Amino acid sequence: MAAGLQVYASNGKLDVDITDRLPRFLGTAQIGGTQESGTISNPGIRAGTNIWWFILSPTTNFSNPEASNPKYEYPVITQGEGFLAWRFPSGRKLSCTLLYGVY
Repeated sequence: MAAGLQVYASNGKLDVDITDRLPRFLGTAQIGGTQESGTISNPGIRAGTNIWWFILSPTTNFSNPEASNPKYEYPVITQGEGFLAWRFPSGRKLSCTLLYGVY
């Protein structure tokens, strides 16, 4: 008897099959600092591809004064063909590391 991984959504739709593409880590980028916006180029990011990201604040300690101070904010991330773009809408930059990938 064959065995594998299949995950179904609550509506009965098959979400993950052993042959599906699972989440893939693509890279990291340092953002913030003196820059208010920027782009990260990566050919693995394609239009229509689902992306994921995680923002790692300084030392990932949210009691860190920079991370918890209301004068700082996290970036807004958008996707394009072959790149991610980031920006700080109000200019209150939180220096951080962005981890990103596709699924």
